[in-house]
Amino acid sequence: NLPEEQKLLYKSKCKGSNKSREKFDSRGIPLSQIQEEEEEKRMKDREMKKNIRTIVDALKTRKSLSSANFFLVHMSYYVHLANDTYVPAEIGVVQFSFAKGVTSTFHRIFPDKIPIGYHFEAITHSNETHNLLNSIAKDEHGFEEDLNKFLLKDGTKLPFLYTQNEMMESVESMLTKFDCKYNDIFGSIPLKIYSLDVLYQHLYSVSIREIPESIATHALQSSEFDYAPNISCHWHDNIAPDFIKYCSLSCCHRWVFNMCNSLRLQDTFGIIPEKGKHYPDFGSFHGVVDVYQVH
Repeated sequence: NLPEEQKLLYKSKCKGSNKSREKFDSRGIPLSQIQEEEEEKRMKDREMKKNIRTIVDALKTRKSLSSANFFLVHMSYYVHLANDTYVPAEIGVVQFSFAKGVTSTFHRIFPDKIPIGYHFEAITHSNETHNLLNSIAKDEHGFEEDLNKFLLKDGTKLPFLYTQNEMMESVESMLTKFDCKYNDIFGSIPLKIYSLDVLYQHLYSVSIREIPESIATHALQSSEFDYAPNISCHWHDNIAPDFIKYCSLSCCHRWVFNMCNSLRLQDTFGIIPEKGKHYPDFGSFHGVVDVYQVH
């Protein structure tokens, strides 16, 4: 039998040998680390979907689907950096319920802090989307505090923020950059960003009929209200009207309008839609659009 010291020596050599056989991707990141991160993302996604379903089912049970308040968030960026972070450009948040429509809004345009080497990319992105590099209405002073006040004005429990699947990662990254957190008795808690697509899928499914997530996404992205007036920020409404479809505040409003339009509020909840709350300040409310037929 080998002495205990030699056993430990052999074990350490074996571990070192296994470590030396670790595989890496083209960036030099261990594949095992990538797999762990992917599994963590899958677990987080499963937990989010479970929580959303629980929330909607509870609202349905309490017969409060129409009166429940939700917060939607949209953020645009100046440039997507090589380290997979973003330079934030704009944020829009709306509070709404199906009973009252849009009830309050929050908006901010951030200074364009573009790192060296990214200016051309930022200019191209701005010109093709939000046009915010030309805005002079930029300010991030007190942003975190102002956002928390907005989110907590009706209660002490921090609400979830819902955004579309395609921008969950960027929104979460940008809010983390600002260190947007909620302080309660358990300490400092990061804001939770949840899928609006999944939320609307379940809201529609328990209210009218079962639909897949892809149909909910399609309904949310309807282009009918892309250039509706009086739903974007002052800059986009008055200075850059050709770019209002990219305004974060406009995007949030349109998500609400698209949901209200396809949920058939009067038939489903007995709610008479209000102009400017459930649909734009022009035209009339359709309220009979089938989610399988939205454009």
